[in-house]
Amino acid sequence: MFFKHNNRKILALINIASFAVFCIILIPISAFSSPLSESVDRLLASENKFNPDEMAPLLCADYQEISPVGDLDTRAQVLSFYAPSNRSAVILEKTVLSDTSVNGLPVLTERLHYTLRDPAHIGRETTLIGTWIGKQVKGHMTVCHAQFTIFHPTHGRIPEKPTSADGN
Repeated sequence: MFFKHNNRKILALINIASFAVFCIILIPISAFSSPLSESVDRLLASENKFNPDEMAPLLCADYQEISPVGDLDTRAQVLSFYAPSNRSAVILEKTVLSDTSVNGLPVLTERLHYTLRDPAHIGRETTLIGTWIGKQVKGHMTVCHAQFTIFHPTHGRIPEKPTSADGN
C-alpha cells in the first residue's frame, strides 16, 4: 500500500515536471529579450513613426549605419532621414535571428520584412537583415552601429559543400 501511494505521488510529480518543461519550450525566445533587443524595438517603432526626437536618445553620439545600398551614414544623416516630412507608411514584421554578445558587446541580428503602404508603393515588399551593436551609456542600452543587407529569398540556399569550377 505504501509503495502504491508513493508511486502515484511520484507519477504526479513527473507529470507536473514534464508539463513545466513543455511550457518552457513553448515560450518564444523573444519573450526573453535582451536590453539591446528592447532598445532596437523602441528604435524601430520610432523609425516607423518617423520620430527622430524619440530615436535620438537610443543612438550613441558616434552612431554609424551601413545602409542596404552600402552608404555609411552618420547619426545626423539617419535622424534627418526620419524627419516627419519623409514619412512613409509601412508594416514591419521582424524575426530575431541572433541575440548574443561578442567580447562583451551585445549584437542583435533580425530579419525585417517591410510591406509599404503609401499610395505610390502600396503592396511593395522588401526584406532586410539588420544587425545592431550596442553599449551601455549612462545606465541604459544605446545602439552604436547598424548594418542592413537586402535579403534575397529567391537566391536559394548556399550549397553545403562548395564545388570546384568543373563541378567536382
